[in-house]
Amino acid sequence: MKNPQNKEELYEMFMTFLHERSLEKVEMRIYVTKNSRVLSNRGPSFFEPSNHIEADTRVALFVKDALQKNFKRILVRTGDTDVIFILVGQCRKFLLLNKNLQLFVDMHTSSSNKGSSSYIDIVKIATSIGINRSVGLPLLHAYSGCDYTPSFYGIGKSKWFDTYLLHPEVMDMFTRIVENPESVQEAEIVKITQYTLAVYGVDDPKKGLLEGRFDRLTSKKINTFRSLPPSPGAAIIQFRKAVHIAAHIWGKACEPEITPPDMCSPLQGWKKVGENVEHIWTVTPEPTDKDRYACCKKTCGCRRKQDICQGRCSCRDADMPCLYLCKCRRKCAS
Repeated sequence: MKNPQNKEELYEMFMTFLHERSLEKVEMRIYVTKNSRVLSNRGPSFFEPSNHIEADTRVALFVKDALQKNFKRILVRTGDTDVIFILVGQCRKFLLLNKNLQLFVDMHTSSSNKGSSSYIDIVKIATSIGINRSVGLPLLHAYSGCDYTPSFYGIGKSKWFDTYLLHPEVMDMFTRIVENPESVQEAEIVKITQYTLAVYGVDDPKKGLLEGRFDRLTSKKINTFRSLPPSPGAAIIQFRKAVHIAAHIWGKACEPEITPPDMCSPLQGWKKVGENVEHIWTVTPEPTDKDRYACCKKTCGCRRKQDICQGRCSCRDADMPCLYLCKCRRKCAS
């Protein structure tokens, strides 16, 4: 299966087999996705050709088609939480097609109890948040960690969501960004960093990520550097990835053709290495926290004099920039 061509041939075989078997089930309508086409056991499916790569976003197309066929009670079965957030983000569009929509998700995961089902009411979630604000919820999911983006060590989804509900200005901002991802301003990036620090429990999120990391480091509440808030460069690149996924892909889930920017461009957060796509982890490459803080924790006797670090500055000796842990608090020019 390491050969991509073998995977394509296996996929073709499976889809052909499923479609042939579906022809025997005359009592129900069955759709089978085969590349850009959708096959039906009841003749032409009348689906527009779609270039969606992931099944997650194709689910929204099927829900939209069901609504256009005057169905109002829809159940989606999935094992991926991404699908839930995609449907919540598209709920406003669904309700425009049928205001009496009843949309549920039957969530099954490896940890689900066998034989048990719990239906998640998508419309109820969207309306409880606010039907307009629900559009920005997929961006929260993508920023806090999803199938495409890394998660934050030790910070669960509930903490992100609880803090999100306490900041309506962040909810409105996320909605604006999903609707118009090209309009992200520097002031909004600052709000993202403040929201991130609030999630980490920093007393004054307006301090900024560098000050927030210093406070966490000196609070003796951490046992690993991974528990620190992200650096500014890491937070910015994480948000770029989240906008790419939530706005350019998930936000267009109801459209048959999606044309997102090249994800391997530096501004999107990934890079092409050979045949693989890898994460870009920060805007500017820096030494690891472990090396930098270990250096400063030794005997850093730096002093700021005329914007030059003087004295026993371990950072300068190690050819590293000073940090907030240093006595100069990074106000020197080194």
